Amino acid sequence: MTSLVEPIWTRILQNFIASIGDFFLKFYNAQSLQTQMGALHQAAEGRQRELKQALSAIELELEQARYDSQSIVGSGSHKARELQGQLTAQMVRCKHARETAIAAERLHQAAFGGVKHVCASLGIPPPDQDTPVSEIIHQIESVMEALMEEKDKNSQKLGEMHGSRFQDNSSGYENLMRTPLASQVSKRGKKPA
Repeated sequence: MTSLVEPIWTRILQNFIASIGDFFLKFYNAQSLQTQMGALHQAAEGRQRELKQALSAIELELEQARYDSQSIVGSGSHKARELQGQLTAQMVRCKHARETAIAAERLHQAAFGGVKHVCASLGIPPPDQDTPVSEIIHQIESVMEALMEEKDKNSQKLGEMHGSRFQDNSSGYENLMRTPLASQVSKRGKKPA
C-alpha cells in the first residue's frame, strides 16, 4: 500500500504543493481560515443588507422627489401660464405704445416740415428743432397780420384808382388772392398746365 500511496503523494507534491511542511501548516490552519471566511461572509452579508436598505431608502426618496417635482411643476405651470399671459398682455401694450410713439414722432416731423415750409413761403427764417412752437406760431401770425394789412392797403389803393368799378366787380378780390401764375394765365385766357 505504501507503494501505491507514494506515487500519488509524489505526484501531489510535484504538481500542487511546494513542500510537505506548507501542506501540514495549511491543513492545521484550515479551521482558522474557515472561521475567518465565515466572518468575512457574515460581514459581506451585513454590508449587502445595509446597502439594500440604503438603496430602498434612496428609491423611496427619489420617488417622493418625483411626486414633489410633479406637484411643483403642476402648480408652477399654472403660475407660469399666468405669468406668460401677463407678459403677453404687457408686450401688446408695449407694442401699441411704441407704434403710437412712432406715429406721433412722424406726425411731429411732418408738422414741423409743414411749419418750415410755411415759414419759408412767408419769408421767415426756418426755425430750429429747439424753437418752441408757440414762438414759431407767433412769428407766423405777426407776418400774416403784416401781410393782411398790406393787402388791405393795396386793396384800398386799387379801390381808389378804379373807383366804383372795383366795388361792383367781386372777382377783383379773387384776382388779388390768386397765385402769380394763375393771374398770368387768366390774362392770356389759358388754363395752367
